[in-house]
Amino acid sequence: MNYKNLFIPLFLAAICIASTCKAQCLEPTDFIRFRGFDVDVDFSYFLESDDVRAIFWPGFTLGCCEAPIWLIFDGNVGFSQPVDFVFEARARTPGLSYTMEAFNWNDNTWEELGSGSQSFNIDAIVTFEIDPVDHVDVNGEVRARLGWRKTGFTIAFPWQVEVDWFSFCLGE
Repeated sequence: MNYKNLFIPLFLAAICIASTCKAQCLEPTDFIRFRGFDVDVDFSYFLESDDVRAIFWPGFTLGCCEAPIWLIFDGNVGFSQPVDFVFEARARTPGLSYTMEAFNWNDNTWEELGSGSQSFNIDAIVTFEIDPVDHVDVNGEVRARLGWRKTGFTIAFPWQVEVDWFSFCLGE
C-alpha cells in the first residue's frame, strides 16, 4: 500500500479544518502562568498557530496530585453561546499528560473538562467544549486552565512543554 496517497488528503483536510476553526476563534485577552517556569514566553506566541511556541518547565508542587505547570487564559466570547477551548501544544519528552479545566462562574470553582496524553515532539490540537450556562459569566468572560504533569516514564528533566496556540472558538 502506498501511504503517500493517504497522507496528502489527510494533510489537506487537517489544514481545512484548522483554518475553518481559526476563522471563528477569538484570541485570549490575558494569560497567567500560575505554576511552572517560563523559558521563552511572549503573549503573542499564543495568538497564532505558527510554530512559534511558548516554552515552560515544571515548577514546584506540594504533592504528587498537583500539576507542575498550570496556565490560565482569559477571554471574552459574548453571551450564552457554545464555546470550545482549543490549544496546540507538544511535549519534549514522553510520559506527560495534560488537563483542561474551565472556571464555573456560578460556583466559583474549577471544573475538569478532560485530560489526555501529550504528544511527544508532535503538535497536537485539542478541543474541549464548555457549557455556556456555567462557564461564561454575565459579561461574556471565560477562563480556562491548562496543566501538565508527569504520568509515565520521562527521558529528560526538567521536562518541557511547548504551547503554540490557545483560542476560544465559537460554536454553532
